[in-house]
Amino acid sequence: MALQRSHSGARSLLPLVVSTVKDNLGAVAVLRRMSHLSDRDKCNPALVERLFTQDRPALARLLRSFDRGDFFCPDVQLTGVSSSISVLGFETFLGFSLAVDLRRLIWEFHRTSPIDQVLLWRHSWITAVAARDLAVRLGLDPFLVQNLGLFDKLGDLFISAAYGREYEQLVAVGRGSVGELRDGYQDVLGFDNDEVHRAILGSLEFPATLAVRRGRADSIEETCVKAASNIAIELGCLPFLGAVSESWDLSGSALTEGALAEVALATADAVSRTSRISDQTPN
Repeated sequence: MALQRSHSGARSLLPLVVSTVKDNLGAVAVLRRMSHLSDRDKCNPALVERLFTQDRPALARLLRSFDRGDFFCPDVQLTGVSSSISVLGFETFLGFSLAVDLRRLIWEFHRTSPIDQVLLWRHSWITAVAARDLAVRLGLDPFLVQNLGLFDKLGDLFISAAYGREYEQLVAVGRGSVGELRDGYQDVLGFDNDEVHRAILGSLEFPATLAVRRGRADSIEETCVKAASNIAIELGCLPFLGAVSESWDLSGSALTEGALAEVALATADAVSRTSRISDQTPN
């Protein structure tokens, strides 16, 4: 099946994707909080307390998630931001909060996409789990790499929301690989998911490290995330992509195939422990 460009001026569509996101006020509120939570250098417990005080439903969702034991939280009662930070540690609290917010963000666009957004959520969470494990083994910043993994499919999420029909066709054509899907974006829309990813993060003032590293072949952090994403795809998180056909060279990083296999097994265990929450509405 051959696809044609949606418009002759396809490059002009990129701002439309950004505006589509910004027109969804619920999504913008979640994204702005995520931009603060992902900036470890500027974020502090007082700011986090204020962010969740300003959005009581978000705090309630977070506490319910902790209470259910989502994301491997300890089996203790967490009643607020301060107690959660005290028990979990600040960085772990930020990571879990970002995961809960991303899940909510994906559901904000659930009605406008032909793709089952639960799959994007599941892929994002599992990629973050694998990426953090890889980062620890490679001596990289686990928080940064975890967040790069967590946000891995933001571009796909927003494209599928803004151009549902085109995205459905692109998935059908690019079923064999991530690379084919990326080429399809360029052919039909004139930009790819990496560009959308950077545009959204940049327009909403996420930490520069999350936007700048995106898609850079010379970034070991980004290469680490791609390897983690491959693990998630191989575990069936995005079945419409089929088998992984791209490899990411981590040979210069002292990470052996055996270590990659260990990460894959650990991630598979994480999948089994989180499968019960994958399809719950984050209310």
